[in-house]
Amino acid sequence: MKRVLGIGFALMMALPMLAWASSSTQSTQFTYTGSDNSQALTMLVSLLRDHDIEVILVNEEAALVVIVWDGHKILLEPRFSKDGLDRVVAKMMFGVKSTYIGSSEVIAFVNMLNVSYNMGCTYIEGEILTFMSHATFLDTVTWDELKAFLDFFSDSVMAMIVKHVDNIIKYLH
Repeated sequence: MKRVLGIGFALMMALPMLAWASSSTQSTQFTYTGSDNSQALTMLVSLLRDHDIEVILVNEEAALVVIVWDGHKILLEPRFSKDGLDRVVAKMMFGVKSTYIGSSEVIAFVNMLNVSYNMGCTYIEGEILTFMSHATFLDTVTWDELKAFLDFFSDSVMAMIVKHVDNIIKYLH
């Protein structure tokens, strides 16, 4: 009986320490303010850099940033909305091999991906195949929420690629 009480007591003493450890890793809150996507981009880039995310390109004119996340390049586009329903759009893009540009085969493959997976959308524009998704929020998003979204997006695209590796190799660069 003493041993059971001892373990229970130790767990009770550890719980406040676990809660304290969790609260010490507070999320950084990110609130879109301003009136356009360029201002939102500036804030998004600051948030990413504050968390040591590798930013490899910032295009203020197009209001986009390219980052390296989990070893993959992801294009992010903040989308500011005056009504408060804001988004961060994430894209991974791949070149379509010239033999398959505009072919019914690659279009059928893209349609199959869209029907089979509910992670965003896949589309072809010219010679570029794009996997796209977005996180939507009301004015404010925490770092933990943005991180979870980027993990989800990266993992989802990689899962699709692994599952369809033969077609990916066949159609894309």
